[in-house]
Amino acid sequence: MYLDREVFEHNLNSTYPILIGRGYFYYRHKWLKIFSSRDNLDLSWFKIWNHPSFNFWALIFGPYWFLYRKMYKIGIPWLFINSVLPTAILLDKTNATKLICCSIVPFIFYLASMLYGNTIYLRHVEGIVQKSTSSKYKNEILIRSGGTSFIFILLIPLVGIFKCIITPSKYKFETWNIVIPYWVDKQIIMDKIETNNLI
Repeated sequence: MYLDREVFEHNLNSTYPILIGRGYFYYRHKWLKIFSSRDNLDLSWFKIWNHPSFNFWALIFGPYWFLYRKMYKIGIPWLFINSVLPTAILLDKTNATKLICCSIVPFIFYLASMLYGNTIYLRHVEGIVQKSTSSKYKNEILIRSGGTSFIFILLIPLVGIFKCIITPSKYKFETWNIVIPYWVDKQIIMDKIETNNLI
């Protein structure tokens, strides 16, 4: 997907505001920096990595940010990889597998989102614009496909509850190793929880 500068500047002031909704000026600023002095931009998946652009919210929320911005083709598979798969892998007794699936893979996804979230979002938005250009229902498509979806914010606590439900009690503390501060005596906490039958 190639994006010409003139087309980009036209869409930036006409269709992009409808598609982006909240945070339009933030992405406008980021995308102008990506273009800088370029006459065109190659947004194909094999070239998109040449245009990094830092996105703080993509780093913090990861797959939920993609879902919030209606990039479902990326957000849904990543949510599965980031949430469901690592929990299932905890049943495996191979420590190396647990380490890769529960730590390294999610870290790589979050890092990629931080560095390329804005560029991926530009590709997503421009893709919608190109698909809607030939349709007589252009505005309806832009409104329906653009903006944000707050319903996916509810997934943050729901996924956490789901992981707690499906994870057997004897494995739960293995997922806490990266969250509990090192100065907390986990054995004391574990004894208290087992005594009170909380897990």
